[in-house]
Amino acid sequence: MARRTELASGVVALAAGLAALAYLLLAPTMTAETATAGPDGGVMVERRTERLLDGGAEPAVLLVLALALLLLLGVAVGAYLHARRGVPWGRGLLWACTAVLLLGTLLTGLSVGLPFVPAALAAFVASVAAAGGEGAPRRPSGEPG
Repeated sequence: MARRTELASGVVALAAGLAALAYLLLAPTMTAETATAGPDGGVMVERRTERLLDGGAEPAVLLVLALALLLLLGVAVGAYLHARRGVPWGRGLLWACTAVLLLGTLLTGLSVGLPFVPAALAAFVASVAAAGGEGAPRRPSGEPG
């Protein structure tokens, strides 16, 4: 049961993380305001929303998102290798990626980290499930699996 939970949670973490990335990149998440003085002395305020892909993102934000994608892939691959293939270092990969993903989610807090909370929690569940089992038994090469 622990192996199924590990694998399922790893896949859920990847799916939730990809959804968070899509939201952050494609949804209008940034608001910009421009105030100008009108001819009658009044102030006109123009408000517009932008997407990160429209060029409004700092390079550091895009770097954080690329790192998040690599960590999510590491969680899913680590969970798969450990739960299905019995590769011992799959658990280490899962734990390391989960730890950095959790830390990054906490450090980026209410900015880009918030949409990654479900993915980080699913990765944590996968890591806990990996701690409870030794993974699938290794099959000799040549056996169907």
